[in-house]
Amino acid sequence: MRILIVTPYYLPYVSGVTIYAKRVAEGLAKRGHEVKILTIMHKKKLKTKEILNGVEVIRSLPLMKISRGTISLDIFFKFIKLVKGSDIVNIHLPFPDGSVLSFLSKYYNKKLLITYHCDLNVFGGIIHKFIQFVYISSARIAAKISDKIVLNSIDYGKKSKIKKFYRKMIGIYPPIDDSKFIRVNFSNNKFVKKYKIKKNEKVIGFLGRLVTEKGLNDLIYAFEEVKEEFPDSKLFLAGEGENIAGGKKESTKIHLQKTIKKLGLKKSVYFTGFLEDSIVPDFLSACNVFTLPSMNPLESFGMVQVEALLCGTPVVSTDLPGVRDVVRLTHGGITVPQKNKEKLASAIKTILKNPKNYNVSRKDVLKFFSMKKTLDDYESLMESLLEKV
Repeated sequence: MRILIVTPYYLPYVSGVTIYAKRVAEGLAKRGHEVKILTIMHKKKLKTKEILNGVEVIRSLPLMKISRGTISLDIFFKFIKLVKGSDIVNIHLPFPDGSVLSFLSKYYNKKLLITYHCDLNVFGGIIHKFIQFVYISSARIAAKISDKIVLNSIDYGKKSKIKKFYRKMIGIYPPIDDSKFIRVNFSNNKFVKKYKIKKNEKVIGFLGRLVTEKGLNDLIYAFEEVKEEFPDSKLFLAGEGENIAGGKKESTKIHLQKTIKKLGLKKSVYFTGFLEDSIVPDFLSACNVFTLPSMNPLESFGMVQVEALLCGTPVVSTDLPGVRDVVRLTHGGITVPQKNKEKLASAIKTILKNPKNYNVSRKDVLKFFSMKKTLDDYESLMESLLEKV
């Protein structure tokens, strides 16, 4: 198949969406398909065209940035050239240009597959609410004219802003690179050595962008309560806190630092910054509990939960549609209501006291989540759409 994947962000920008797109694109390319990525150049020094791991990446020139999104006129011209030589178009949303690109796909009589990652939930005043309205309207138009819609889970789709198109929805769990996520022993753990973690210390971890929707302020307050019962515990907040969509103003790092100082936790809470892929399994293995305290529908799954389980670490996550699927299926942790620091603290302490109750085998995790399963599902879906031509 000749597959054109369109996504607003791509490598080297790192987020759940870009990691997802990368794994699917490269996985399908390895299976012999011709895969091209069309995206927007988020840094001036990036190449307009290059081959990355068997995938041709084409970057369009940006016109302007609005909140976390980027508008590009150049993307339409590049899209028209690329779509003519494609069998199927896969557009990743949310994306402000998604509706126009969807119309162009159907104009050129191409099969259109939408991958809907999440509802957009913009914080701010009237202008930001208008931006959100435009994004959601664009998504609904794209969904309406699409042939199929892929979501991280049907659970999320039923509650999403595009739920009226439920009959088109297909649940495909995100691609988990299970070959890379294997438990690293304490004695050989590079993260443990770097931060001089002792065996008797309890490590609570988070990995992701330091933004509002991740609920990290609640996690810090919950950690204060955990520390009363486990005084030798440490909290590690890993992930990008500055180079994120929307710029530094979207980052909560400064606010989190103020909360940490106010609670007197400066010696127990660590910001690691961005972690290279090679160190992430060490970090997840070093944790006694991994947390995903996200607080709104911008979080629709949380691949890092599965990665933590593959490294032998139980998770505490919020009871959000899609996100809760991981614990529900594997029983490898506890789900708690969002924005509830008391129950978040209680769940962390419960696991620290009885970790064996939440141990799940690698085999049981891979029943539901794996790279092969995701690629099989995508490949099968795309082939079925083309059979209907």
